[in-house]
Amino acid sequence: MRVIYSMRTDIERSIQFQMKKKTKTTKMRRCFQMENELQISNIDINYLPPKVTLENKEELLKMAKMIGFKYKSTIATEETKKSDKKLLAKLRTLDKQIDQKRINFHKEYEKPYETLKFDLDTVRNEIYQATLPLSKSLDDLAAQQREDKKGEVQKLIDEMAPNYDIDPATVEIEKKWTNSSMGKLELTRILKDGFTAIQNKNKLFQANKKLIEERCKSLDVESGGWLSQFDEDTDVESVLTQITNFAHEKESKQVQEEKQAEAEKAVRDANIKLSNNKLVDENGEIVGEIAKEYEVTLSIKGTRDLFDKLFDFLQTNEAKFETKNKQVIGEVKQYANVRGNN
Repeated sequence: MRVIYSMRTDIERSIQFQMKKKTKTTKMRRCFQMENELQISNIDINYLPPKVTLENKEELLKMAKMIGFKYKSTIATEETKKSDKKLLAKLRTLDKQIDQKRINFHKEYEKPYETLKFDLDTVRNEIYQATLPLSKSLDDLAAQQREDKKGEVQKLIDEMAPNYDIDPATVEIEKKWTNSSMGKLELTRILKDGFTAIQNKNKLFQANKKLIEERCKSLDVESGGWLSQFDEDTDVESVLTQITNFAHEKESKQVQEEKQAEAEKAVRDANIKLSNNKLVDENGEIVGEIAKEYEVTLSIKGTRDLFDKLFDFLQTNEAKFETKNKQVIGEVKQYANVRGNN
């Protein structure tokens, strides 16, 4: 059994080797075939550089010099203004006619090139059509690979972000992270550096918010408004200074308002008069009233002599009074009777 198994194993290995060899040979043959197929070396263009000359160059140049010599010193005046304009128009027309000759020749000169360009573009178009399906399939493959890589990147973000107190949903995947050349080790390093920076920034932001809350609390200022305006790009020192200034201004304003109120009250009190138990201001309006009777609850601790005098005072002034401590009042009354009999 062992021998048979060994023979089978050797046969399988031999078959696998032959298949690999055949596959490798096929790939090499295909590459060699592609190299031979994708070559066009016999692109022959029959071109003889033409000789372009101006036959009557000397004659034309002589005529141009004569015209230039005759009119180059012409100066327009009020009297010759009309004729000078006509002369200028004719000179410009002549210049345009000469240049138009060049333009017309250039168009004829370009025709052979345009024909050649059309022929070569026709050939190129055949090759271009062959590239379309291959190009599309490669683009589709790259897009699919990018999507797959994007899923891997998102998975790594989901694993790492919570460790830095960051919500993975807030992390935007950059395009370069999904490149096929981006390895996991490099991506991990990039994410770690980025998450660390964000975490430090968040910690600083929370610490600055705490400073604002403490400053507001120490100065008895509502912190809600200041915190709502504060963000990561705001200078915390500037905000703290503004809070301090605001508190000082508020305190100063409050003191001024209190002084103003006291001054106004003093003026009003100075002009108030008493008339028939009523307080009347300078305009004759009643602003208060003096009560005829008052009811006061007192708790008094003292000697018998003190209560004796107090009792006499209350009776003399016909004051109405009562006490919860009947024993004390009884003793005072008894003492008063004894004193009266004596």
